[in-house]
Amino acid sequence: MAGQFGVRYNVDADLRALYLSHNVDLAEYNGDDSWTLPMPTRVIVDAKGTICHIRMNPDYRDRVDPADTLAEARKILTAEIS
Repeated sequence: MAGQFGVRYNVDADLRALYLSHNVDLAEYNGDDSWTLPMPTRVIVDAKGTICHIRMNPDYRDRVDPADTLAEARKILTAEIS
């Protein structure tokens, strides 16, 4: 799904070597030959399947505050009810 949303990235050679040194084979874990990881992403989808809000940041340390997600969802819900 991360690939479909375009929110994954390729692991570079240095990081790949680090993972392998710890017996972590992402290609095996991913079930294909890709060495990719998803980026932290929060998506709000309405009842019709439309993406109403998406926030992504390639820096895994910068996570969305759940309160921000709830506020955004409330705005979307309020607009749908109006």
